Amino acid sequence: MLHCKTISLNEKLDWDGLIRLSQTATFFQQQQWMQIWVKHFPIKQEIIGVFDDNDLVGIAPFSYDQKTVNFLGTTPILGKEQICDFGDIICLPNKEKSVWDMVLNYLSNKHAGKILSLNFIRENSLSFNILKPLAKDLHLINTSPYLDLPKSWKEYLVGLKRKDRHELRRKLRKLESLKYRVYQVDPTEKNQQQFIKLMKQSSSEKEIFLSIPMENFFFDFLTNLNKEQILLWFMDVEDKKVASAIAFKFKEELLLYNSGMDLDYRYLSVGLLSKALLIQKSIELGYKKFDFLQGDEQYKYNLGAVDNRLYQLTISL
Repeated sequence: MLHCKTISLNEKLDWDGLIRLSQTATFFQQQQWMQIWVKHFPIKQEIIGVFDDNDLVGIAPFSYDQKTVNFLGTTPILGKEQICDFGDIICLPNKEKSVWDMVLNYLSNKHAGKILSLNFIRENSLSFNILKPLAKDLHLINTSPYLDLPKSWKEYLVGLKRKDRHELRRKLRKLESLKYRVYQVDPTEKNQQQFIKLMKQSSSEKEIFLSIPMENFFFDFLTNLNKEQILLWFMDVEDKKVASAIAFKFKEELLLYNSGMDLDYRYLSVGLLSKALLIQKSIELGYKKFDFLQGDEQYKYNLGAVDNRLYQLTISL
């Protein structure tokens, strides 16, 4: 029989095992990621475990204040920054509806009168279809462009729009006339510092975004997350680091979390090309999907991405 109880974010349950099976969970619902997020951005939490007798079948991580309940990690922090791209629950396949029913009933009793404000639910998540009929309000708040990856780089290029394919090949030929390389590195302290430096050089917005508290958050997850899930990527031109990216490995997907570049090399399109060559690497590694995560920047569509829209749903408890 299904029942709910509050669990601790640090409780030793098979959280990651449940995520591996879940069709709703994303990288940003992982226990270790949430532990690091809460460490740097403390907030009131309500982690709901759903059990079938003694077996864990679902986890619903929330934060709350006097008026609202939100997915844990999706509330704005520091300068109203958002650093978790998706909100959702974790549950066994085919249990999504029953887990949500239990969670909503639990929240209605525990947080009666508040608003359940669910940010960054993907339109292709099973949770979206379950919750949509219950929503008091529903609106589009962002998009997360992505690519379904083919089996070869050649097939990827053929799949681009003709103009985009021509431009990408032209830019690659220009880069190939110079000494360059793209490569993955371990997230050592030195490499982390070089990534942060390039990220700050990219734009004034990113320099403002990387406040000391935000830098500390980046250093923490780069140091303490499972190294098998982190891909730290650099591009060198004439032996100088000119572009970088952090991507997360999650199941059969590669998620582009953030990037940086030296604006002095903008004429070589190193920002776009470093990402295009990361897509090539993803194909070589056998990933099925490349997710650019939140934002509708034009370069994502030039590289062939299509939208996965993100919604905010509000439900009265």
